[in-house]
Amino acid sequence: AMSALRNQLLILSSCAAWQLLDRNCWPDLAVHYGVCCHEEIPPDERCFDAKAGQTWATCCSCPRGANVSGVTPMGLKLSQQFFGPLLCAGPSVKTQRDDFMITTSDGNRRLLRVFVYPMDHRFNKDILNRLQLGGWLSGSECDYGLTPCTEAKWNGLFSVYRQFATEVLLLLKFLAAPEGVLTSDPNDADLFVVPYLAKTDCAESGNGGRDPCWGKCKCATAVKHLFQNLEHYSWKTRSRHLFLATGDIKDLPVEIQAQPLVVSLGASFCGGHIVVPSPNLDPDLQPWGSFETKEANERAPKRHIFAYWFGSNDKTWRNQVVGQMLRYQDEGGSETVVVHDIGSNYEARDVWQTNA
Repeated sequence: AMSALRNQLLILSSCAAWQLLDRNCWPDLAVHYGVCCHEEIPPDERCFDAKAGQTWATCCSCPRGANVSGVTPMGLKLSQQFFGPLLCAGPSVKTQRDDFMITTSDGNRRLLRVFVYPMDHRFNKDILNRLQLGGWLSGSECDYGLTPCTEAKWNGLFSVYRQFATEVLLLLKFLAAPEGVLTSDPNDADLFVVPYLAKTDCAESGNGGRDPCWGKCKCATAVKHLFQNLEHYSWKTRSRHLFLATGDIKDLPVEIQAQPLVVSLGASFCGGHIVVPSPNLDPDLQPWGSFETKEANERAPKRHIFAYWFGSNDKTWRNQVVGQMLRYQDEGGSETVVVHDIGSNYEARDVWQTNA
């Protein structure tokens, strides 16, 4: 049955999905990363096809000794450690030196010094690979925020999860930092980055994302082991420990909600909570993608304005805002307005589809 499902995926998916499945390299999807790549339990005999060059080394880890232009050795090593074998060629984002410049109390400018914990794979790689397999099983041709990609169709919960992948991009951004930013000396660090993918853990939930937990994320598999692995975390340094948790703040583990320096989708509880948007993963909308190229040549289509209100359908203020938009639509000479309500049953309806 699993072989038939794999064949169906290959038929329905695009060329990009073929490349992803080949990179995933499991001959039988009944056994996959979680079973085959355990570092202590011997892999199932169905895991790898040695005749096709598929072994533990090629399927579960990245080749060692590689050099990637523009990436520091430390950044490359950590990115392979946190994202392999899905991403072995180093961080897939671009950075500039100015991204990491800070102004000191005496007015001088210098590079931010960042210590990224070299944390165990259970906090990042394992979670990410299990969730990615769930995405492939649902028919998605895209990865979880590692590279620009737009899904050709709705793919159930995995399409929902991809809006939480900003934490992946932020971690990649730090790992792509120029020489002089990353440090292995915690005493030299201005900032400690914790490479635990908190919202990804909530989405994966130990079951490949088939049954996620939302409120307070009580089914997160890794958070219970987190703080014993943060050897430099203390009352003195906790305000300089950055936690990556780009989901709605109410849906994160309470241990993460309580931290003074958290990146999330909001809302902000206090001054140290940094609110960021969901990621824009469309290749056409990346810097100097086809849209910017068309704009430079004055051939770009008119931009749409997307308004998103986070809140239940029964909230008074939400209904008033929606009502204003509908009344605007009836005014003469107004732009087209499409109002789309998002319900709570992600499986039963194409809730993200709209004719906007």
